[in-house]
Amino acid sequence: MPDTELPAWYTAADVLAFPSTKEGWGLAVLEAMSAGLPVVTSDLPAFLEYLRSGRDALVVPVDDAAALSRALAAILDDPGLAAELRAAGLAVSRQFTWSRAARRSLRLPGQPSDALAARSSSRAAKVYCASSSSASRSPSDHSA
Repeated sequence: MPDTELPAWYTAADVLAFPSTKEGWGLAVLEAMSAGLPVVTSDLPAFLEYLRSGRDALVVPVDDAAALSRALAAILDDPGLAAELRAAGLAVSRQFTWSRAARRSLRLPGQPSDALAARSSSRAAKVYCASSSSASRSPSDHSA
């Protein structure tokens, strides 16, 4: 699917079901959250690093279809829960901007972040991070 179609798909959905069995990072979860979708995902370490189960998303055991079904039904049947997860997901997604990722990537091991900023303050650094999806990018979010 072309990246340009992703926002329409997210807008049309009521919830993102992401029952992954293996995941390196899970960009789709953050894209859905940034589009205002509540999320149900697997309890993989990649997600548990940044999601609080029951607060930011509903997290279910890997390969547990019954738990996935119950979590999806809970969101679809409870508009209050859906709204809470939507708000929490938006807050989580705001922590993961391309400019913040670029700043973290520019930091060298053992080098304080203020030293890096002082070293580069004499010139403007523009950093573009390529991604497989542009759904959560904004033009103002490409500079470091």
